[in-house]
Amino acid sequence: MSICEDPSFSKQNIPLTETEASARHLQVKDVSYELQIAMPKDKEYYRGNVKITFALGQVQGLFLDFHGKQVSKFQINGQTAKAVFLDHRIKFDEGEQLLKADSMNEVQFEFQNTYVDNSAGLHKYVDLKD
Repeated sequence: MSICEDPSFSKQNIPLTETEASARHLQVKDVSYELQIAMPKDKEYYRGNVKITFALGQVQGLFLDFHGKQVSKFQINGQTAKAVFLDHRIKFDEGEQLLKADSMNEVQFEFQNTYVDNSAGLHKYVDLKD
């Protein structure tokens, strides 16, 4: 199992630029997400897995934006692939050849993340009276 950690995780959220958003709008259509999250009671992190299905036009340069600490078990269309995770971007890198142009595609991975207090993610509150 390959685990990728984003060395830029602690930086403020790095949003998509207008250029990136416009390019993605031309590349990707009909996006759907299946998300499962586990939040262990006494931990400062949560984990889960996500499956993203989408129609893809052009393959080159596609990336996922994800503000998380680490990803693992990265798969493209059911095949294990290597991902590069940097600056809140998961780049397909060598896995790009597994993507199908002009077709439906599926990307799936597991993730782990810490709770935040800066409105850029999932928050955790513990009621001390409970």
